[in-house]
Amino acid sequence: MEERASIFNYTRDELTAVLEERFSAKRFRSQQLFEWLYRHQEHDVNAMSNLSKEFRQQLSDAFDFNLPEIVTRQQSVDGTVKYLFRVLEGVDIESVLIEQKGRKTLCISSQYGCGMGCTFCQTGTMGFRKNLATGSIVGQVLAVARDAAGHGAQIDNIVFMGMGEPLHNFQSVTKTMDILLDQKGLAFGPRKITLSTVGLVPAIKKFGAMNFGVNLAVSLNATTDEVRD
Repeated sequence: MEERASIFNYTRDELTAVLEERFSAKRFRSQQLFEWLYRHQEHDVNAMSNLSKEFRQQLSDAFDFNLPEIVTRQQSVDGTVKYLFRVLEGVDIESVLIEQKGRKTLCISSQYGCGMGCTFCQTGTMGFRKNLATGSIVGQVLAVARDAAGHGAQIDNIVFMGMGEPLHNFQSVTKTMDILLDQKGLAFGPRKITLSTVGLVPAIKKFGAMNFGVNLAVSLNATTDEVRD
């Protein structure tokens, strides 16, 4: 049996195209599905009441609607919560919901391991293992949002500052950015999102040209090129 792709791998335009190709679905159907997934954060396809029973069955057969599994959830005395997610068998990643004055900031991972080799970083000592798919990155946000809501909280800001170098996983990260900013999706404001990079200059230029309008943080970690190298 063919493995089902995560429904969270697709931007709104991509979802429209794939559903039209596979099921001859009209554009408004894909818009309805996208809004269920992100605006309403409903991930039980059978609860999507304005979709036909036949279409819901087609979706269920073709796509995986599961979010990353929370393996452990640890909360500190200051309210910060650390999540260990299982995105694939043998692939566990971390996200952290940080308690700050008047807001909560979610730090998400974009890779399993990292190829940048920063010796002060535990992830850097792992070496590069795997780029996370868009669904595994977006899935962290959705899973934490659901857990936080159960504790009377919400995510105010997002930082790409977890495991991995975001700009080394350019396609998945920029697609995630598209979903986070989409007004029919999660509808975060651009200034509520920060991408942190060690400084991959060609990728920074390419990212800037996409005009997401989000914050960019460059992690220098040293005052001279010699020490940084």
